[in-house]
Amino acid sequence: MIGKLHFQSRILLYINNYFTFLLIAIVFFLSYLMTKTFDHIDFKVGWYLSHDIRYTKGIIIEDFYTGDHEKVNGYEYDIVGFEYVYELNGTYYSWISYASTRDFYGLRKGKKVNVVFNKNHPEFSRIHNMSNSPALSSFILYLILILITILLLIINFYYGKQFYLSIQKGVFVKGKFIKQKIVTSRNTLEEVEESFNIAFSYEYEGRKFKKYITTKDKEKYTDEIYELIIHFPENPEKSYLVDEKNSYRAMILKYIAKDDFNVLINS
Repeated sequence: MIGKLHFQSRILLYINNYFTFLLIAIVFFLSYLMTKTFDHIDFKVGWYLSHDIRYTKGIIIEDFYTGDHEKVNGYEYDIVGFEYVYELNGTYYSWISYASTRDFYGLRKGKKVNVVFNKNHPEFSRIHNMSNSPALSSFILYLILILITILLLIINFYYGKQFYLSIQKGVFVKGKFIKQKIVTSRNTLEEVEESFNIAFSYEYEGRKFKKYITTKDKEKYTDEIYELIIHFPENPEKSYLVDEKNSYRAMILKYIAKDDFNVLINS
């Protein structure tokens, strides 16, 4: 029986397909982009402005282009910084907020604005409907994409693990290609579809078995005389043919059969 494989073999099967490697690369790349934007995000101000907020009037004392941009519906907009000042109980405070020219076009130095501040820490503020961080929208976008990618990774690992569990009661055997038969079917009155019924034979504990598959691409299964098969003694009808060109799963199963069970196909 295949049974419980060692850790490395289980992980290789959990990976399930080549797409998993792409997902892992995307997670690392997005994580790198997040760290690049992380230093430009003021989480402390964001926390204080999430509760106990009040409003007052302020005035813009400086505006400047940050060099960052955002794209919306194919159009690119500049991210602009606005330095402002506001007065509370005789004390003047100043801070910087950021917005795109799409939302605040024409807002310039000398304009009055609504300022949101924390009543217990009035030094923490922002212009109403603006951001404290020029890279906040990018950070949130990267975070959402990472979460989606991680979800796809989890789904891929789940299917890989389910396949591993499904073969634990099987055994690796060496199957031999014995014959093929052309099967035709008619899709429409004029179109005839051709497929191939391919047969393999193998032995297990002195008994002979046959495995049949039907495919349109016979090259995937007839490129070699011998092919790896997973035989299920309790249910031979469920036997699994391990051969498909460019298949990650087939490559790993053949590796496990050779290294862990000494089942050699090309010998």
